Amino acid sequence: MGQNREDQAQKIAMYTDPRILQANERTLLSWIRTGIALVTFGFVITKFGLLEYLVAPQFRAYLPRHIRIGPYLGATLSFFAVMVQGVAIMRYRRIFDGFHKGLNLIGGHTPMGLGVVMVFFSLVISIYLLF
Repeated sequence: MGQNREDQAQKIAMYTDPRILQANERTLLSWIRTGIALVTFGFVITKFGLLEYLVAPQFRAYLPRHIRIGPYLGATLSFFAVMVQGVAIMRYRRIFDGFHKGLNLIGGHTPMGLGVVMVFFSLVISIYLLF
């Protein structure tokens, strides 16, 4: 029983090392930076579609369909960015709390899932820009 408590105390000391906690914080900040970049990109897509729409109001009926979906695509990307930032904060907190309990909760499928969604968005945006 005493050995178990010593092991737990040793794990807590290891995981609460400032370098480990700062690495977790740097990861959070990089996710926030990624979210800001996604919001910016969504804004650019939205405004580009709106600009195309406003440049020639008399030709609105003749505009290609992809220009009309630009604002929706940009808004969807911006909402995804907000979700990325929310997931990053929850992940940071979960790992931080786990470190203080002596648990290593790093890992999981969160980065992989967000990466798959970004590949999908990149594909949709590439198709949008081609036509």
